[in-house]
Amino acid sequence: MTMIKIDNKTNIKSIEQAYTALNTSGAIDIAISKGLSSADFGLTPALIQLFATWLNNTTGGKIIFNAKSEDELVEFYDADYLFPSLVYCWKREITDSTGIDLKPALRKQNLIMHEKMRRQNEGGGPRVLLSCFDHLSAKNGLLSAFYTDGIFISNEMQFDFAIDKSIRQVFTFNKK
Repeated sequence: MTMIKIDNKTNIKSIEQAYTALNTSGAIDIAISKGLSSADFGLTPALIQLFATWLNNTTGGKIIFNAKSEDELVEFYDADYLFPSLVYCWKREITDSTGIDLKPALRKQNLIMHEKMRRQNEGGGPRVLLSCFDHLSAKNGLLSAFYTDGIFISNEMQFDFAIDKSIRQVFTFNKK
């Protein structure tokens, strides 16, 4: 079985090489370890795109967390790519390295992350994660930063107002 590994050695070049594996037939697993290096510019969106491509171009495979305990899963959420990737790929199997289903534990953490985004709370440091999932129910997928009363904000002035809290939080870290 083919496996794509995401770990502290993952960079843009290794992601480009992972696309070669996606062109092979058969099930492809994605193994995730904590400690992702974010030194490469564009690494987060590249990883999210990799997960989306994996989901759309393969018919088998699962996401495998290299975690020693359920409590350790919380640390994985420090990587900005993880939450949007997991939600998008939720219909696939998600396990630990021994094959135990992690969805019940991940569901708890996903609810915490979603609530942070609804409140536009900072994600630690000068960043705010805002991931909108239009394919889910309005309660679970839409954020007030992008929608008002279930209607997409298409006006720049309304959008500026909707994300004002997030922008102010990020600017507190970079006053120049």
